[in-house]
Amino acid sequence: MTPDGVRRVAGALAEAAGLVVPVECAGCGRWDVALCPGCRALLRAPPVRCEDDAPMLAGEWTGRPLLTWSLGPYRGPLRAIVLAWKNHRRQDIAPAVLAGAAAASRTWARDPDLRRGLAGASPVLVVPAPSGWRRRLARRL
Repeated sequence: MTPDGVRRVAGALAEAAGLVVPVECAGCGRWDVALCPGCRALLRAPPVRCEDDAPMLAGEWTGRPLLTWSLGPYRGPLRAIVLAWKNHRRQDIAPAVLAGAAAASRTWARDPDLRRGLAGASPVLVVPAPSGWRRRLARRL
């Protein structure tokens, strides 16, 4: 079978599977797509400082906040995407989530303005990690 034929068969199978097990956007719930263009764009945003949105992670309790970055506020569609990937095992969005995390870390590493103020501070780049099961297990112990 030609590569074009394989693509057509794969597309037909994916469409048929969608009839049995519908797919919705992990961020906003739009039907028939794992990640809609708007939600996919959230994962391509440049990292921003977020100490105010992550007081426990940023070390507020120590009196000296850690410099902390993320792709955006942990709410709305971005939060839904992270939770779908970490806790609900949405492997269909894993490539986009991992690509977003990799791009953010490369951007952060190359941009001196993002890294400003690191002298004597411990930086934290907030990227999704597949550790939900560890947290759930710890809560049960």
